[in-house]
Amino acid sequence: MELGRDTALIVVDVQRDFLPGGALPVPRGGEIVPAVNRLSEGFHAHGLTVVYTRCWLPADHTSFHGQGGRLEPYCVQDTQGAEFADDLQIPEGVWIISKGTHRDQDVLSGFRNTGLGEKLREAGIEQLLVCGLSTEIAIKNTVLDALESGFEVILVADACRGFNRQIADSARAVEEMLRHGARIASSGAVQNALEAYSATG
Repeated sequence: MELGRDTALIVVDVQRDFLPGGALPVPRGGEIVPAVNRLSEGFHAHGLTVVYTRCWLPADHTSFHGQGGRLEPYCVQDTQGAEFADDLQIPEGVWIISKGTHRDQDVLSGFRNTGLGEKLREAGIEQLLVCGLSTEIAIKNTVLDALESGFEVILVADACRGFNRQIADSARAVEEMLRHGARIASSGAVQNALEAYSATG
């Protein structure tokens, strides 16, 4: 794996409501925060692009029970639940991409109705490293949309967690991403690639 100026890190939805105690918690979701912080800090220190996506839903979003949806409200705009995790260290100057900002907008992918793809292309980005929450929903949809848009995608597997409401949901999601052309790496391998990039840059 080689990193360059055409590489960006995408951190998906590491928000309070997706952590234990939140409205829609991913089991053991908080475990990824130290690895995500190391990746984000490493990319930022080397001048590489870092993107944080977040669900940022209006109180009347169509996915909520009160609007005929199947979910209790979560990640509602300007509430504590929509904030990034307390221990998440967000460097200055990173991109914040908000999803589902209107009542009927899709919240599954960081590429739907957000302009992220266009912004990445304008910045000369071709390769994406993806981590965050949750593996079988937001990460999978973000990765598949990125691949369909022509980006190379590497899933940082140990810096992801899934709901796994059915046994092996996350594993099946990873298999689907790999079938569509994603690659997989560990956060340690990414750190080694950052060191190599530093030595050559």
